[in-house]
Amino acid sequence: MGVFTDEKIMDKDGNLVDAEPELTGKVILVYFSAHWCPPCRGFTPMLKDCYEDLEGKPLAIVFVSSDRSKEEMDSYYKESHGEWYRAQHGSELANKLKENCNVRGIPTLAVVDGDGNMLDQSARSDVETGPPSKAFEKWQKLSQK
Repeated sequence: MGVFTDEKIMDKDGNLVDAEPELTGKVILVYFSAHWCPPCRGFTPMLKDCYEDLEGKPLAIVFVSSDRSKEEMDSYYKESHGEWYRAQHGSELANKLKENCNVRGIPTLAVVDGDGNMLDQSARSDVETGPPSKAFEKWQKLSQK
């Protein structure tokens, strides 16, 4: 059973939705970030641009916050992020994803499978070097293995 099974994530409007059906059939990226982190604040706009360039592709991003509170996470999301999903602040899902993706620092952008197992932790450099279409092709190949 995967980490997304029977879990809720927030959609772009802050509504809780069932994670598994929302993510099924998509390339899933998990973005570990926080408002207080200068490198995160530099990378988040790049990720947002990449995400927008890939509109229409079967891509889902789940933001996992390392902010100190839900309020800080919500503010950072509304201010800087794309219209992707969020794990609830401090949730069991967020903690499982951090563990599965072996997060040692932020920002980290990982490709995961439908069960939340890490496939690749270098997606941040894929976004930074671009182009988005090349990055997506790589992530899609990883997801299909």
